[in-house]
Amino acid sequence: MVEVWLSPDLFQAPFTVNGRVFVASKPGDAASVLKDAGFRPGRGDLLDVDGKIIKEEVGPLAKIRVDGKVVCGQTIINRDAMVEFSSPEDRTEDTTTTIDDIINVTEVFGRGEYTIVKKIGTPGKKEVVRGATSGKIVSAKNSTESQPTIVTRSDKRPEKVVALTFDDGPHPPFTSQIVAILRDMYASATFFMIGEKAENHPDIVSEVHTGGFQIGNHSFTHASLDQLTEEQIVQELDKGRNSVFPITQTEPSWLRPPYGAMSPLLDTIAGQKNYRLVRWNIDSRDWEAAGPEQIINMIAGAVEPDSIILLHDGGGDRTNTVLALPGIIQALRNENYAFVTLDQLDKN
Repeated sequence: MVEVWLSPDLFQAPFTVNGRVFVASKPGDAASVLKDAGFRPGRGDLLDVDGKIIKEEVGPLAKIRVDGKVVCGQTIINRDAMVEFSSPEDRTEDTTTTIDDIINVTEVFGRGEYTIVKKIGTPGKKEVVRGATSGKIVSAKNSTESQPTIVTRSDKRPEKVVALTFDDGPHPPFTSQIVAILRDMYASATFFMIGEKAENHPDIVSEVHTGGFQIGNHSFTHASLDQLTEEQIVQELDKGRNSVFPITQTEPSWLRPPYGAMSPLLDTIAGQKNYRLVRWNIDSRDWEAAGPEQIINMIAGAVEPDSIILLHDGGGDRTNTVLALPGIIQALRNENYAFVTLDQLDKN
């Protein structure tokens, strides 16, 4: 008599899932057997607001009962097992609601060298619902409409103009912050740069120039030029010029001597080099660490048509200058002043 041993692996193992009969080639763990039968064990996925998967298997586990008992995916399913299976539940991401600005539109009328802002616009508001994880917008509803900024351009010089000037830069982050405010509020200005600082921050020099603002020479080291020899003055002016020209490809035509210190020798040399010397007639005194309101009041209380206003973007912490600048612009606009460069101011 010959005995034949048959491996248990050769027997089929029927089992029932949710009332339907399936057959496995052999007993196995619940997760594998269910997957082979076309079910989806494991965890649910995190879905975005459009129903697309953001992360797989981060939700609750699928529920498995075998012969009435709750089991895990590693539990072995044997022949004739009665399985109750609930697919894992996907979870949709949460949403967030924010109140966002609606960027106000700028309406520009006419052409010309002078920019006159008739009205500064105001941004509107909208309620935006987004997916908290994906950032996808679910809905957006305007709550307040924006008001446009009205700008006119003309070749005719406005009756009331002032020139904002900034000394001692470029100096991060203040110069870039000032440029952004001027650009957003459609105000022109002239920046008197120290050459050695320009060499250290050529990117900011380029930012000022490409923003359409005028750049003047403020010497190379911020030395008191009235105390120097002819050779030293020439060196200060030439090195100051050579620090910005390769970046802007524009010759600086205005020279503001540091501290406003003038001398007959400086006047002669500046004339030989085709510079126009300029000081100021309103000192904001922002260099004294005055607060923003003090700076605004100092300028607003002294302003007259054709004023040249001294401010600083370098030489120290200019946070208060940055904070004061929008108020300065708005206060002078309320008095119907337009902002011009020194070149434009010089055209009477």
